Amino acid sequence: MRRFALALALLSAGTLPAAAQLQLPGATGAPTPVGGSGAASSGAPRSGGDGPRNSTPVAVRSPSEDTIVNRSLRLNGRQGQMVFERKDGALSLKSLVIAGEQLSRRGEACQIEVAGGPFTVQRSGRHDGLRRYDVAIESCPFTFDVMDGAIQVNVGDATTSSPLGGVCEFKQADCRGYVAGVWGPPGNSLGPNEAREIEKVRSKAESNARSNFRALLAAQGHDKAMVKTVAAEQAGFSSRRAERCADYEREDVHGFCASRVTEAWAVALRAKLNPATFERDDDSTEKRAPTRPRPKRTAVPTPGEDLPPPVLR
Repeated sequence: MRRFALALALLSAGTLPAAAQLQLPGATGAPTPVGGSGAASSGAPRSGGDGPRNSTPVAVRSPSEDTIVNRSLRLNGRQGQMVFERKDGALSLKSLVIAGEQLSRRGEACQIEVAGGPFTVQRSGRHDGLRRYDVAIESCPFTFDVMDGAIQVNVGDATTSSPLGGVCEFKQADCRGYVAGVWGPPGNSLGPNEAREIEKVRSKAESNARSNFRALLAAQGHDKAMVKTVAAEQAGFSSRRAERCADYEREDVHGFCASRVTEAWAVALRAKLNPATFERDDDSTEKRAPTRPRPKRTAVPTPGEDLPPPVLR
């Protein structure tokens, strides 16, 4: 019981990072951090009890690569394009268009259709429970983690793009392309029906994350340092989510990015409990587990069809 009191005391004393909140569609009033939704689900011990409520982990699964095949994925739902395909069971990157700004004139848009596709993607294990792949394009190597109908792209240590990081430079084309970040469906393609489904997904993901956080906290026993670390990571999740999703097209209307990032966090928390068991069970149930009903796929546009002509081929 002391370990949970310690974690709550750390939070209330302000010794843990403040969690900036992302207001999501369907939310009312001030949002609460993942892992707590008011006094009823704060994770505090019951009066006279010996631990937090709902300390049993939820068996969440990492998303399958099938959710990204033959879909038009855009960085922040607005620029560039990735299209993946699967042939003979192998996943590959069929086409890649990267948008950014000119190296010589900051603020001036540029775009590159990277030649040489389809590109081989190599499975490289998992990262926080999600399936990770390496893309060894000579001019722009990166990794990505598979979410549901989206991917998190990382360039080096960068998970979001800015002029200072998460980019690939194509000097011959005078273009700095933005690559790191969440690539998902075009934000303007998600209407009211999709937004309602996304809200249900987010709500379930929030619940799963709370349960898995409590289970992970309980698993730390009397290790005060680990209790503090787990609580700090949980307290900082909302601000990390807001940073990753702030630029997603019409995110305040549909909340797609936040829902997928929250799902990924629930998976990460579950994987931290017992990584080897999680990966074995997750892989063994991948083929037979039911999948969520998905909106009708829209046709994948030809790279550059609705974008300015690429400057490098």
